Amino acid sequence: MGVEQVCKYLKGEENFKLETLCKLEKVLGIELVTVLQADEEVVEKSDLAMAGEPGLRVYDEGKDKD
Repeated sequence: MGVEQVCKYLKGEENFKLETLCKLEKVLGIELVTVLQADEEVVEKSDLAMAGEPGLRVYDEGKDKD
């Protein structure tokens, strides 16, 4: 991968293929794409009190930030 391609990625000028996103997830060790089941929904961190309910997946946007 060349510098020009990385610059396109960082500028948001690239329309990623699913294959590329999967490779990035593996290399970076993070989850970029999540496919939810029909009975699941994403809740904000402020809604953690409800996280014990079945079918809810908590997405912590700042989990890697200190």
